Amino acid sequence: NVGELLKRLQIKLNQGDIVEPNASTPIVEDDYRVNVYRAKPVTITDGDHTVFAFSAATTPRSIASQAGIAVYPEDDLTIKIPDSFLHTASIGQQMVIDRATPVVVNLYGTPVGIRTHKTKVADLINEKQIKIAPGDTVEPGLDAKISNNLSVIISRKGTKIITAEEPIAPSSQVVEDSSLSFGTTVVRQQGVAGKRVVTYQLNIVNGKEVSRQK
Repeated sequence: NVGELLKRLQIKLNQGDIVEPNASTPIVEDDYRVNVYRAKPVTITDGDHTVFAFSAATTPRSIASQAGIAVYPEDDLTIKIPDSFLHTASIGQQMVIDRATPVVVNLYGTPVGIRTHKTKVADLINEKQIKIAPGDTVEPGLDAKISNNLSVIISRKGTKIITAEEPIAPSSQVVEDSSLSFGTTVVRQQGVAGKRVVTYQLNIVNGKEVSRQK
């Protein structure tokens, strides 16, 4: 298999290196191609926290995953080459994680945790496409500033909101790679199933549900 071949050729894999196909793949034909992607140093800045890692991944989120750093869909990740290695005290590329602010929106009695880069409650409501009907109350007010773990309460008489999680299958992308042997397929980056929150608005009359809508 590929792992035995690398060992026989005395090719040592270092932390963060990626092998395609993986080490357990059997070699079943002549002129078999094996790609070894060497990890490069990367400095990950996550707020006040800095992590030095080695990664052969090509996208910011895959680099974070390989480094064991959890990120959320709303977080912004950017990669850049430092202007001065002496000033930043880093070698190689630098990745910066701009965290979105966690907020709890209590929508008609149902708390929903979300994250945002907006700075005001009004902008948050517009971003999440929450419709404020006449007679609804919003606390704190629409002009209130967003802060960490802020609780935004939206109330409406005779209405209740429930939420349910649904799975989202990972997307796939097929890339032709002439460096692989003919007929060989490899997985460059394994997708991960996601989740989405489906929200239903229940209309309540005399304590009973009479209708619902997404």
